Amino acid sequence: MPNYGESFLSRVLDDGNTMAIREFSVDKEDFATKTEQGVYEFITDYARTNKGQTPDFRTVIEKYPEFYYREGVADSYRYLVKELRSYSAKRKIASLFAGNPDERGRPTRPTVEELVNDKMEI
Repeated sequence: MPNYGESFLSRVLDDGNTMAIREFSVDKEDFATKTEQGVYEFITDYARTNKGQTPDFRTVIEKYPEFYYREGVADSYRYLVKELRSYSAKRKIASLFAGNPDERGRPTRPTVEELVNDKMEI
């Protein structure tokens, strides 16, 4: 699985502010894992009460030890967001075909195949 979410969040932490999150309209659903989503929420919540500043990366790692902080990410925000959104779109399409499976892998809504088959029975 690509690590664009971790790279983006690590770069935000390195830069010390959340301007890129606002500039590129990045939101929680853009991130692939629950850990990345949690880190995103933590950073944005922290920034709301600290004049846009991010927490120290050590604080994030302490709160989310499963988050892999990537020191010194040099890729541009534009590139990271483009890749992050590309992977997000692919996940959403795959989820649509799989019926949006829950944690146990069971579909939570009809799969595309089931929807098409229902229409073919007319």
